[in-house]
Amino acid sequence: MAYQHALRDLLDAVKLASRKLAGTAVSEVRVTLGTTDRPAIKLRCPPGADIYFTVMDGFPEVPPVFTVCWGDGSDGFYARMEWNPADIVGSVDAALSNVIAGPAPFQALYGDSPDRPLTADRDVAHRMGWRRVLTGHQIKRSLKSALSERVDPATIEALSGSSVVIFGLGSVGSFLAEQLARAGVRRIVGVDPDTVEPGNLSRTVYADQDVGQSKAFALERRLREIDPGLDVSMFQAAHDQIGPENLRAMFKDATLVVAATDDPRAQTLINRCAVAADTAALFIGLYRGAKGGEVVFSIPHATGCFTCATGGVRNVGGDAEVLRKVDYGTRRLSGEIALGSDIHHVTTAAVKIAVGLIALINGRRDSQAAQFMLSAVVQEKSAVLFSMSPDFWSFPFWMANASGQYAYQSVWVSVPRNPDCDHCGDAARADDPFRYAAPTPSRDMLRGHE
Repeated sequence: MAYQHALRDLLDAVKLASRKLAGTAVSEVRVTLGTTDRPAIKLRCPPGADIYFTVMDGFPEVPPVFTVCWGDGSDGFYARMEWNPADIVGSVDAALSNVIAGPAPFQALYGDSPDRPLTADRDVAHRMGWRRVLTGHQIKRSLKSALSERVDPATIEALSGSSVVIFGLGSVGSFLAEQLARAGVRRIVGVDPDTVEPGNLSRTVYADQDVGQSKAFALERRLREIDPGLDVSMFQAAHDQIGPENLRAMFKDATLVVAATDDPRAQTLINRCAVAADTAALFIGLYRGAKGGEVVFSIPHATGCFTCATGGVRNVGGDAEVLRKVDYGTRRLSGEIALGSDIHHVTTAAVKIAVGLIALINGRRDSQAAQFMLSAVVQEKSAVLFSMSPDFWSFPFWMANASGQYAYQSVWVSVPRNPDCDHCGDAARADDPFRYAAPTPSRDMLRGHE
């Protein structure tokens, strides 16, 4: 009698839940588990999904098996219920609330909860750890719908069709990627071989949960938390490990390439590839504990390249050396103690320059961002030098006659194309710069976070 009474209570509980889920229907059925037919309560969820509460031996002390059949031929979902025989209604409601919400018709989507579906892409959901749900709610893009409240329409339109590739996802690259995503860039590709270390937390976008994870995966998760629909591709690899064809396609497809690495050789190679691909590029560097920094941009056939700039711009106004020491075991710049605020001061300027360049490249000169950059491009002022200290390098000399100066200063320098430049000059090297990359990498390297 207890069994039959509990079975009726289970049926009533599912019917009660069905009334709250408009469009669903309840029926008693029998399902086969193993070799045994067992009674079950079926909740039909149009257009094709079904939820089953299948009764097991020992019911009601033993909870039913909770199963979702998605209706698309994919494997069903089995879950252990939080079961209380004294509160069958509450047990059924709790089970359903974890997987279904909204009015019919229901879609099998992915997200943190059925009330807020985030994507229909199974691969993205797998990487992000989002679960499959049945939902009558539509995927909403909060950032996309709200951008017009904060960004001018011409800039939004320019960024919406843009693709940015970022080499180096540390304090500069991760912050820049986040700001570009928030501004409306629709595709971001990131390349970095390293994992997140505790020291990174002081001046990147990463969090404690990311320590030990690849920067590529941690940044993808961060960007998708801001905009789940963002087109993100991440490579856990060094710039020279992703294969020549991958590298070539990456540059050809990019609106803008950003070099934010700790490897001076990488900056030079990225410059060569950008010139060969006729792709605009942005180079960001910090020096002497972020007392100083630079942003250099290049536009094919309009400005000099990175090599044209660094071949003389750094010595404008004096002979003082500004470059950091290089660890020649790794070819990377030696790490230095620096405040995130100083690093991000330069990076924030780089974000504005990047957005302005994208707007110009995409033909939206009417945008505010493009207007900011237009005069600089016309005058070939493609190198910006920064000082975050009152006594850095030649800034006291440059600013000697300017009143009210102390720190956080900048100088924009003209960089005409050098006809003798090995990379963009009239007699530039004709070899294929993409050939320096290693042979096609393994899938694990491209998806190092899987």
